[in-house]
This record gives sequence, C-alpha cells and structure tokens, in this order.
Amino acid sequence: MPRKSRNALSALRKIIERQGPRRAPSVHAVEPEVRTDMQLPVTPGTKLPDLDKRIGDGELLGIYIVEWGYDVAEDQWARFHDWLAKNEQQLAKNCPPGIGYRGTYLAVFGPAHRADGRYSTFWALKSLDKIEDFGSGKREFQKLMKEFQSFRDRASETGFSQLYQIAAATPTY
Repeated sequence: MPRKSRNALSALRKIIERQGPRRAPSVHAVEPEVRTDMQLPVTPGTKLPDLDKRIGDGELLGIYIVEWGYDVAEDQWARFHDWLAKNEQQLAKNCPPGIGYRGTYLAVFGPAHRADGRYSTFWALKSLDKIEDFGSGKREFQKLMKEFQSFRDRASETGFSQLYQIAAATPTY
C-alpha cells in the first residue's frame, strides 16, 4: 500500500477511535402521541345567549380560535412589527366572512428558541368549515396574507397550529 494511502487510512482510524466505542444497533417501541382529546367533541357553540353581541363587544374572541405559532428571523423583527402596524387594520377589515383577525403577539418571557415559535397569531372562526376559507376572500386579503406569511422563518423548523373552541359550549358529562 502506498505511503499516502496508509497515512489517510491511519488518520481515518484515529477519527473513528475518537468517537468512542461503537454502540450496538437497537430497536425501541414507538409511543404514539395523541394530540386530540376525544373526550371533548367539537361543538358548534350556539347555546350561548347573545353570542354575536358578546363577540362584538370583545367579551369573547369567537366560537373557535385558531392559533398559528411561528418564528420570524430576529433581523426581520423590526420590519415585521412595522408591517403589522401599517397593515393589521386592513387585514382585519378584509377577512373572508366568518373569519376574524384577533392579533399577533410576541412571547416576552421564556426561552429564546421555542419549539412553537416566538410569535402567535389568533383568528376567530364562526364555524369549523371557515378554516378552508383562508385561501379565499378578497384580493386585498390574499395580498396581505402573502406578505404576512413571507415574514415566517421557515428555516427555524418551529411552529404549530392549535384550534380552540369556546369552553362554555363544550358538552359536560
């Protein structure tokens, strides 16, 4: 074996030895994670008196609330906050019927790198089928949503979506 190849092989062996002893392959059972509590079925929430008035007065956010969790790159925070200051009212005014914009919030306390992201945006829905209407609506809404979503840091691998329903409409057992 030529000297150059022996030196490369020797260097490779040293790298492998520095990594420590080899571990035997192993197999473990997968523990499934149930994320939806099947004890609380989603309900229409129509049993509350004066529901529309209570939502309009700000007492309630909505029958259903969708929370989007995500990150914005730190160097884009100022631009994102400026964009929100200039466009939130138009975003709220141009929502498709049955969808309401309820605000975007930045987590102040907690770890800098959160699995769910540092930002949360809340949307109120009059019914569950309105989830499908985010892709519809006026051109202005679509334009604003495209700009809004462009701030999301997709490289951060954070984010989630959560659906809430008004608790007073949850059936009791």
